[in-house]
Amino acid sequence: MKSAERVTAKAVISVLNQLSVDGVIRNDDYSDIVSEDISDVWGRGVMAFEYKLAPAALLTDLDQFKSAFKHGLVEYSKENYFDHADVKKNKSIFIISDSWLLDDVVHFDVAFLINQTTIEYVNDLRKLK
Repeated sequence: MKSAERVTAKAVISVLNQLSVDGVIRNDDYSDIVSEDISDVWGRGVMAFEYKLAPAALLTDLDQFKSAFKHGLVEYSKENYFDHADVKKNKSIFIISDSWLLDDVVHFDVAFLINQTTIEYVNDLRKLK
């Protein structure tokens, strides 16, 4: 679990830093962003992690952030040679499985599609939407 969390954090940090350069989020150093394991909510073996951005971090709306972040995850996956059965369908081994604003804080979950449990979790979420 911890290694999946580190791999996911590396991807998230890379994408956030690129989004800050691109003007989607405030220009800041995101290398110390902390994730929260959400497997206690969704079940053991789910490789998904919640991240939070400071209230003033968004320079766009949430939908634009989510779209840019999704694109960044696709590019990160391509550049880092991630290959997995579900990558062809999703175009990335990492996906945003959820995002929301709460008290002006951006929350987003990133799933690392490395095992069947996580893939099933993401598919279940899609059915709910």
